Amino acid sequence: MPPKTPPTIPCPTCEDLKSEYYTAVPGVLALMERGRIVGKIRRCSTCKRFKDNIAAFTSLVKYVTTTITWIEPEEKAYATLKAKETRKGRAFWPDGMIRAVNVGVPDSYLSIPAHGKIHGINAHGFVFMKGDEWYFTPDEKYAHLCQPK
Repeated sequence: MPPKTPPTIPCPTCEDLKSEYYTAVPGVLALMERGRIVGKIRRCSTCKRFKDNIAAFTSLVKYVTTTITWIEPEEKAYATLKAKETRKGRAFWPDGMIRAVNVGVPDSYLSIPAHGKIHGINAHGFVFMKGDEWYFTPDEKYAHLCQPK
């Protein structure tokens, strides 16, 4: 039996942008909020692009960890008993890669102080939002570490 070819028309179940189960990965259904999976992950039983739920899960995790930027809400910085006042996130770096960042409390309207590791060095800088994505800009001292190739 020949392998199934992906459908050429959009699947009404998994590719419906208005659906609460839309994940941006054709063939995968899951509840998501701001790039975080909050419900069960399963393959779409209409188009059957994945052989099982595990393959669908693997595809969705790969997509979420490589293409979505996010930052935890500011309240998270004050929720701990430690005086760090940081929250986690993921942002685009100048070399085009998405990496983890630790974000502080906003010090101005346009940017938020942050730091992240690159080549084993803790680079300091700031994050800002452009469109729907977060971007990290390192201080001059660390700019040479993440130059675009």
